[in-house]
Amino acid sequence: MSDSPIIVAAIIAALAGTLGLVIGKEQKTAEFRQAWVDALRAECAALVAQVQLMAHVPQGGSSAVDRRTESIVAFRISEAAIRLRLSRDFEESRSAIVCLDQLSERVARGDLASESLTPIAERFIQSIQKISRKEWRKVKSGVVAFFVTLILILIFLIAFAWFLIQMFIKIAG
Repeated sequence: MSDSPIIVAAIIAALAGTLGLVIGKEQKTAEFRQAWVDALRAECAALVAQVQLMAHVPQGGSSAVDRRTESIVAFRISEAAIRLRLSRDFEESRSAIVCLDQLSERVARGDLASESLTPIAERFIQSIQKISRKEWRKVKSGVVAFFVTLILILIFLIAFAWFLIQMFIKIAG
């Protein structure tokens, strides 16, 4: 008895395993990248909200000081989380980091006036939107690469099946 069916089954199993591996990897990469973007957006939204809150807390009174202090602490927590996600090594991140530096410096000086913080916060939002768009394009390109890989593997499987059918027709005939 020929070992051909066993070899064919092994090749098909290997191709199916490879396909599963590629699909799983691409899906996980896209999920992690999307989670990264979502977390960055959430931290940036929290930071900008704290900036706006600090700028609009009325001056004077112990409750105002307490609210401002709480906002500064929340600002620092968001700032740290964002800095951990961004890197000066990447061109897209640099403008966001510069804005963060400017906001941090003004908060440290106590320069919490809306006219001082709002323009920087708006530039920060614009720079984060650029980063988010770039990361979203990467997610979409990963999906395209996944489908191209899937199509190529399916074409190979169909061609391989056709070859096997032709081989078995010759053996039977």
